[in-house]
Amino acid sequence: MADIFLIVISVALLALAAYNIYWQSQISLRANYGYSQVMWGAIIAVWMASVGYRSWAYIVCVATFVLLYIMAGVGGLGTKRLVAQGVWGRFHKYENLTGIALTPISAPNGKGIVVAVFSFSRRRVQLMFRQPLESVLGVLKNTVPANTPLTIQKIN
Repeated sequence: MADIFLIVISVALLALAAYNIYWQSQISLRANYGYSQVMWGAIIAVWMASVGYRSWAYIVCVATFVLLYIMAGVGGLGTKRLVAQGVWGRFHKYENLTGIALTPISAPNGKGIVVAVFSFSRRRVQLMFRQPLESVLGVLKNTVPANTPLTIQKIN
């Protein structure tokens, strides 16, 4: 009975992985990878694995769960939606944006980093891009509605 429950959960997690793959394939400007997601995935996987390997269904369920957390670190600007980092609630329609704040930062090695904060009515999403500000602005102009407020902040 427990194996059937684990198989159902594994199928649901695999369906979620396929959904994530679809939206991640739509990313036109990729953000930096969120390594904290892998850390949380490893902690939860160790906790789940410490119970013991009872069956193949359990091993597949744990492996699928770890796969989701590895995939959760990918984020960026998609053609139709913003792909945030995290496992749950990661895909946001651009029409629901209430504002965007971009902060360009000059790295010591001379490369530019842009910190972008996307504001929605109930959530904020922060992504970092290793791209010049002009590249990020070019992608935003093609994807975000024109009436979305855009602020470029400067660090002194």
